[in-house]
Amino acid sequence: MMARTAASWAVRVKYLLLLMEKNTSKRRTDIAAETIGKQIVRGKLSIGQVLPNDQVMCETLGISRTILREALRILGAKGLVKAVPKAGTFVNDTDKWAMLDTDILGWLTDTATSGHLEPLLVEMIDIRLAIEPGAAALTASRAHAADRQRISELFQSLKFSSNFNIFLKLLGKSELKHINLFVIG
Repeated sequence: MMARTAASWAVRVKYLLLLMEKNTSKRRTDIAAETIGKQIVRGKLSIGQVLPNDQVMCETLGISRTILREALRILGAKGLVKAVPKAGTFVNDTDKWAMLDTDILGWLTDTATSGHLEPLLVEMIDIRLAIEPGAAALTASRAHAADRQRISELFQSLKFSSNFNIFLKLLGKSELKHINLFVIG
C-alpha cells in the first residue's frame, strides 16, 4: 500500500465530509466527479495534465474503480477531461468545457475568489448579460399572471439568498431598476 501524503489525506477528508453533508441523496459517483471537477477548475489539476492512474485516484479518494470511471465519464461529458487510449485521461483546455453546465458554473463561482479564473468569469458574465436580459424580456412579455407571480416569488427568495449580494454587484443600478419594475408591476 502506498504511503499517503498529507495532501492526499486532506483530499480524502474533504471527500468524506462531502459524503456526510446533509444532502445524502448524492451518489458517490457524483461526489467523486465533484471532487475531481473542483480540482480541475481550481487549477490543482492543470490543463493538459494527465490525471494520476486509476489506482492512485481510487486510493486517494477512497472509492472503487467503477465509481472513478463513472465520475470521469461524467467529467468527460462536461468537457473537463478527455480519455486517450493507452495514454491516459487528460484535463481539457477551458474552451472545451461546457460552460453553461450548472455544476461547472457552481465550481467556477466557488473558485472565483482564487483570481486565476477571473478573466474567464468576466467573459461568462458578459455573455450572460448579452443574452439573458433579452430572453427574460421576451419570456416576461409572454407570461401569464400566474407566471409573473411565480417569477416575483422567486426573485423575492433570491433577495434573501447568499448569492444576492454577488448578483447586485454584477448588476448596474439601471438593470436593477428594470428588474424591480417587472417584479413590482
